[in-house]
Amino acid sequence: MTNIMRAKMHLSFCLELFYEKYSSISLNDLDFIINQNSLIPPGREKIIRYGLWLVLTRHYFEALHILTPQIENIMRYIANCYGLTTTCLESNGESEVKIFGPTLDLLLANKVITDSEHFFLSGLLNKPSGANIRNRIAHGLMTEEEGQGGVGIYFCCFVMKLLIIHSPECDKIKNDSKSLKNLFNDIRNS
Repeated sequence: MTNIMRAKMHLSFCLELFYEKYSSISLNDLDFIINQNSLIPPGREKIIRYGLWLVLTRHYFEALHILTPQIENIMRYIANCYGLTTTCLESNGESEVKIFGPTLDLLLANKVITDSEHFFLSGLLNKPSGANIRNRIAHGLMTEEEGQGGVGIYFCCFVMKLLIIHSPECDKIKNDSKSLKNLFNDIRNS
């Protein structure tokens, strides 16, 4: 059994437990993740909330189409917050936004992300030898079956985790609950 298959089984089981307890979820139910989240660029709250809602309503394929470019934009936003330049000057004098790979390289070179985070994000989103989600979506190559499968679920859960650990409201919930405090510590350390 491959690591992707194991991850899909584990994540699918966890998501099924969630779905059993919360069979219906509204967009507003996600405010505690979205509100004042330091990773979400201003003006992107609504689209990211919708992407998360798609995840939590089992529409992973559709969620990938929304969340993949948003993760790319979040990485540029993080770089900008650190004072790093995410544009380059073209020979015609116009400025162009750096694409995902060079943005990740910039974050790594400036020690904003670790080698393992760079490897993970590059492999999952950008490298032909990896899942290459970003390019497969951009060029219409990803099938619905792939998007609803292990790689899609894995990416969607990664985005959820990333946003949850940067949400002040999630921290407050965790700090107010002993059992959740242990759960969130386990999530952060995974």
